[in-house]
Amino acid sequence: MLLRVNRRVNVIKTIATQSQYGKFSFAFPELPFTRCLTVKSGHGLPAAQATGYARGMSVRSFRPRLREFQAMRGDPPDPGFISDLEFLENRDLDLSIRLGAMLAFNALLVTIGTHPISASPGAPLSLDAPTQPLLVIASLIGVIPFIISSALCLRALLVGEDFDADGETEVTELRRRIFAAFVHSIDVQGKFIRQAVMQSFVGGGLTILVWAWILIEKMV
Repeated sequence: MLLRVNRRVNVIKTIATQSQYGKFSFAFPELPFTRCLTVKSGHGLPAAQATGYARGMSVRSFRPRLREFQAMRGDPPDPGFISDLEFLENRDLDLSIRLGAMLAFNALLVTIGTHPISASPGAPLSLDAPTQPLLVIASLIGVIPFIISSALCLRALLVGEDFDADGETEVTELRRRIFAAFVHSIDVQGKFIRQAVMQSFVGGGLTILVWAWILIEKMV
């Protein structure tokens, strides 16, 4: 088995050991972490008979941003900077919890919205697709806003707080950039969650109208 790590920088350390099936070779690049990892495995066979290959995986390390953050927080850390950062983090966490709750609620609403289609024959809200196609289609249309709402929640959850130093070394400027990244993330998540709530209200209203239509059809 041969495991090799490649990167643009020069390899600074290589360790090789011998096993009963061949040679293991590990190459460790200088920091930050490796960029590309390529693996060739013989699956327990002698190295001469090894034929298994695995595709390379791109690896992007978070280590540079950690170094940038350590530089901007100071040593010892600035209490004011840490307090401001914790305030933004708490708001970001609050929005993440709300988005997770919205996703769970939308899953429940989708189940409720499709109840007429999945209900047993004879149930008050049950539908028969061959004889009631319009009601079935209307019921499915009522679920679409819930799906849109869930997509908006997922989009909001994928918003990160990444920032780049771009060679900047001034502590005040680095702190401004990380605060701007958090504020942007909070604003975007807040916008998406408002849109998701509106879509869920629309879907709920459509579902109620469809249920009323179904009951009127059955009772008249």
